[in-house]
Amino acid sequence: MDIKLAWRNVWRNRRRSVIIIAAIAVGLAGVIVYEALTVGMTTQMVGNIVGTSLGDIEIHHRGFQESKTLELAIDNPEQVLHLVRGTEHVSAAAPRVRAQGLVSSARASAGVQILGIDPTAEPTVSTIAHSLVRGRFLAAADEHAIYLGEALAKKLKVSLGRKVVLMAKGLAPGMASNAFRVVGTFQTASPNFDKMTVYIPLAAAQSLLSLDGKISEIAVRIDRQKSLEQVAATLRTKLAPNDYEVLTWKELVPNLVQMTQLWEEWVYLFAFVIYIAMVFGVTNTMLMVISERTRELGIMLALGTRPLRIFRMILIESALMGLVSVALGSAASFGVVWWLSLQGLDLGWFVRGLSFLGLSRIIYPVLTPSILLISGLSALVATVLAAIWPAWRAVRLEPVEAIRDA
Repeated sequence: MDIKLAWRNVWRNRRRSVIIIAAIAVGLAGVIVYEALTVGMTTQMVGNIVGTSLGDIEIHHRGFQESKTLELAIDNPEQVLHLVRGTEHVSAAAPRVRAQGLVSSARASAGVQILGIDPTAEPTVSTIAHSLVRGRFLAAADEHAIYLGEALAKKLKVSLGRKVVLMAKGLAPGMASNAFRVVGTFQTASPNFDKMTVYIPLAAAQSLLSLDGKISEIAVRIDRQKSLEQVAATLRTKLAPNDYEVLTWKELVPNLVQMTQLWEEWVYLFAFVIYIAMVFGVTNTMLMVISERTRELGIMLALGTRPLRIFRMILIESALMGLVSVALGSAASFGVVWWLSLQGLDLGWFVRGLSFLGLSRIIYPVLTPSILLISGLSALVATVLAAIWPAWRAVRLEPVEAIRDA
């Protein structure tokens, strides 16, 4: 009975109700779309960096991450790989050699990061093979092939099939060098990475750097991010603590973690401002409702209507407006997110300063059930809370004075 009466009261002033419902719905849609875009952006940032050059987890000889010296290479890679691949939630693992060097063509040269990889295992832990622009990715049969960033290829002024010379300081005395033929170029979300990274076969890197079968690191891919810390802890237990360090991507790129946390805080701030605006809007509306219905409320109180019932009825009116607003706002946000998921949002110049964090120019939103649920419930709670003060004022009316003053 109270719900039916409250529903009729909502539409007694149709224009005002439509305006406040539309305002709440637009605010809620803005919160949901903004949060979906933020989740999409942070997901892409993490995916681009972790998927391109790192891995969910990396395993090094203890001290390598800090010093980057080849003297701290892993000298029993097959044994370690066997232990890692047999760990629960580990979907793939690949060996790598990582070093600094110089690449030269007949027309230019550049300092680069050298990554020696297993062409068969690497695509299972990273997306670099899918970033192909021209040519092909490295093959298992390659001996002196090189796969480099498209931006680096332009800087060196080399094309497919051309030779470049790679120089680096290995374990042997003096500088080592060897010639490699360009078989393909890649382009990732990070221009800096493209300008300073080259990939060569693992065996070629071990030969160039005189590693004699040793590797710098093992990149690990897990089946779900929720298990990240659990898998890392398991690997730390399985591997000798004094010989190896097991680092998650959060430990490898802490600035990325800080950036994602910053974006999340911006979402909370934005949502807080919108919900505060909702509260003021609903409070103002309900105060006008109480003012218009002062005589009616006074008569109800004079006839013996319990104050609690009036209080409850006003809260129900506000809740009904909130429910309609949540339904409309959720539907509108779903439509906007669906459209953006097809078109993407071009951030243009904004991403140039954040390209080192792997932020793509085109952002695709990610809308999860939890975003819809939490945002919708928050808006509904805000509308109900906003009606408490007007409802309290209504039940505090003196029947005789309310009837006379109205």
